[in-house]
Amino acid sequence: MSLIKNENCSRFTLALVPAYLSVFPCAAEQNLTSSGYAEIAQAHHADLLQEFRAEYAMTYFTNNFKSSICAEIFIDAVLDEKTPDWCELYIGFANEHVELTLGRQTLNWGLGQYFYVNDPFAKDWQSIAIGRDKGDIDDVNDGLHLTLYNLFAADIQLDWVWAKSFMPNSYADIGRIKVTEQQNLQLAADTPNKSEHMLRISQQAKGLTWALFYHQGYQKQAQPLAQGYQHHQLKHLGMSISSHFELGEVGLEIGHTDVEQTSKHTQYLLVFEPKFLPHSSQHFLRLQWLKNDTLNWLGMEYHYQLDEQQTIAVTNLFATEKMSAMLMAHYNLTFYQMWTWELGVNLFKGDDAGAQWDYFADSSNLYTRLRFNF
Repeated sequence: MSLIKNENCSRFTLALVPAYLSVFPCAAEQNLTSSGYAEIAQAHHADLLQEFRAEYAMTYFTNNFKSSICAEIFIDAVLDEKTPDWCELYIGFANEHVELTLGRQTLNWGLGQYFYVNDPFAKDWQSIAIGRDKGDIDDVNDGLHLTLYNLFAADIQLDWVWAKSFMPNSYADIGRIKVTEQQNLQLAADTPNKSEHMLRISQQAKGLTWALFYHQGYQKQAQPLAQGYQHHQLKHLGMSISSHFELGEVGLEIGHTDVEQTSKHTQYLLVFEPKFLPHSSQHFLRLQWLKNDTLNWLGMEYHYQLDEQQTIAVTNLFATEKMSAMLMAHYNLTFYQMWTWELGVNLFKGDDAGAQWDYFADSSNLYTRLRFNF
């Protein structure tokens, strides 16, 4: 998802538009795919969510080349804004040894969902909190993604990402979310006009997957100084390991972050996705335990497919030491193949200023969305 939150990123992406557009007029029809949707969304508080959204994507591919362009528009009645942008815009080359992608793309690393230990890419917390699509939590990245395959003839993979400009997490639009004075200062912190580097080395062996992570960049959430807030420079090292067992999949992540001139901290994440439920194809359950230097966080995510048209989902995240929690639940109905209706509720309790959902303590909501896919 992208709402032109970083002017430098948008300029970089727009500079590549002629290259993308030159590809599609000569694209063979059998190598060209397209999709899109139009959607209206409304929360029970009209000053929280009241918008029209449309998106159209085209992808052209050959054996070694791929190009994707995705345009979107928001008509936001809450902020009285019309916002066009590119949600995806890249060209890429790939063979059996290397893959190179340049432009706007959406990336995520690590094992957790809503708990992120080794994922260095920006997250859009506001969108999922007010009732937009849950997939919008992964924000866009403008830059270069290089992947090398089968290193040392051992199926080892190396991923290097260069982000053209630092992109912070998104928490709250002033005028949409009611924030405190301190939160307002945090949101107003200057964004570094610097690039970032991310590195991952991974391998999928027999029943075992491991990865090593490195990130050189800045904090995604501004932290307090003696006066005001700042996105501090950091270096991050991490690892993850996961494996399949008879009862399900178990994963462990460890991440250590050295924040310049302020602090060092380590986080641990344990993820368990059981497979022992009856009719397991209809169920999805993810259990998570995140521990940092001061708190323990527990998370449960459950999806149940009632039939081919109906799905219910519940996500609950909370801290064991403080009254800080997030509960998201929704019901999805697909009808006439092209239509999807969602009814959901988001409930927040945010006494912990360090929680990602602390901004939404006064923004619990009931929402509905109607989408037409084409």
